Amino acid sequence: MKHWMVLLLIASPAFAAPTAEQSTDDPDAPFYKSTARGEVAEINGSLMAQQRSKNPRILEFSAMIVKDHTAAKDKLSDLAAVNHIELPTAPSARQAALQAKLATLSGDDFDRAYLEWQILTHKDVIELLRRESVNGDDTDARQFAKDRLPTLRAQLKQLYQMPMIAPESPTTPTTMPPTATP
Repeated sequence: MKHWMVLLLIASPAFAAPTAEQSTDDPDAPFYKSTARGEVAEINGSLMAQQRSKNPRILEFSAMIVKDHTAAKDKLSDLAAVNHIELPTAPSARQAALQAKLATLSGDDFDRAYLEWQILTHKDVIELLRRESVNGDDTDARQFAKDRLPTLRAQLKQLYQMPMIAPESPTTPTTMPPTATP
């Protein structure tokens, strides 16, 4: 089985459900903490892509992810401080394991796994933010979620426009670049 397939099989939502250890007086503390772990995972995974990928589109995308998610993490940290919530500074154990698997890949296998991981991660966080924007008790968390949704949806759209290398034929993209014609 290809390494990237194994990677996807063990992949779990990047923004895992909050755990009991995350509870504080703020009803949305689990959201803050899950989001912080996810932002760290996104940044770390994209920094890895900056080192491992040779694909110019992936390099450009991963640089944008690092910049955007660092800004989001900083804003989340400010909001958490106001609400007296201590945020984790590392990804969850599952996210760290996924990054360790990514670190074992190179070339097209890495690029494919990174893009697929990004798609899964963005779908998961969009759902987390959507739920928080509708059901959140904390006004700051709810507004943060509402503000982040358009950016993450735009990033997901970009991901779907990325050419992904097919495992059977490493030189044949499975999707067409936006400027290509059929």
